[in-house]
Amino acid sequence: MAIDPKEPIWKLVEHCATELTQASQAPFTRGELIRCVRTFRPGCRKDTINPIIQGMTENLRGGASGAVGKNILYSVERGKFVLVQHRGQYEK
Repeated sequence: MAIDPKEPIWKLVEHCATELTQASQAPFTRGELIRCVRTFRPGCRKDTINPIIQGMTENLRGGASGAVGKNILYSVERGKFVLVQHRGQYEK
């Protein structure tokens, strides 16, 4: 699936999370998401992407307001995530 690098960062994070999942690399780390987003936006800073990841994660608080409510990720342990629809495989 082609993605426009001009998409909002939360959309790039979602795309990366989907790609990592399809490549059987779930759970994936925050660092893996950041590296993937930077393939589309090389100059994007870690401190810009981190709050977006936080805001997109269903079971974490805070984060960027533009990403809050977009419950796409689920934290399975500190710094490790899966797509929400796969969380049942990792919940204890």
